[in-house]
Amino acid sequence: VHIGLNQLRRLINKILTVHGKPDEIVVELARDLKLSEEQKKDVQRDIKANTEAAITRGNKLEEMSVPNNGANRMVLRLWESLNDDVMKRKCPYSGKTISAGMLFDGSCDVDHILPYSRTLDGGFANRTLCLKEFNRQKTNKTPWEAWGNTPAWAAIETNLKNLPSNRAWRFAPDAMTRFEEGQDFSARALKD
Repeated sequence: VHIGLNQLRRLINKILTVHGKPDEIVVELARDLKLSEEQKKDVQRDIKANTEAAITRGNKLEEMSVPNNGANRMVLRLWESLNDDVMKRKCPYSGKTISAGMLFDGSCDVDHILPYSRTLDGGFANRTLCLKEFNRQKTNKTPWEAWGNTPAWAAIETNLKNLPSNRAWRFAPDAMTRFEEGQDFSARALKD
């Protein structure tokens, strides 16, 4: 709770610094208060597994002589999410293999599949690890807007089978439309 409140305080202070005093602030509360005991146990089990995975990633970073911090653990987690097989971890935009040695040498970027500036979606499912040059080519577009109906799309389509479904749909031609139709903060807040 203290961590969450501190993060909220920092966010509000940044908003005030950049944009001035807002007319209104809406805070969405945690939804797990209404969970059953069994559901709460499942949540605790997930938290424990995620914590252990973060510790393991931290140990890997230390072995690689890379600072063990949240940003670097995220890069490692995104790299692991590209494929279970290390040899098949490829840039989703080019199909080129991303090795462990490339993670922190400046070759790779963390990219928002659907542009953050258009979606404000900074969630894990909207992020992927890609080669820096392809992130620069993509700019502020969806993958389809950047490469759909081009010869490059064949390589992208080949890689989609390696991505989990919560990422793969973001490569579709109608991804922005689907995102916009599925996002209604006000309705969700009123329902909760």
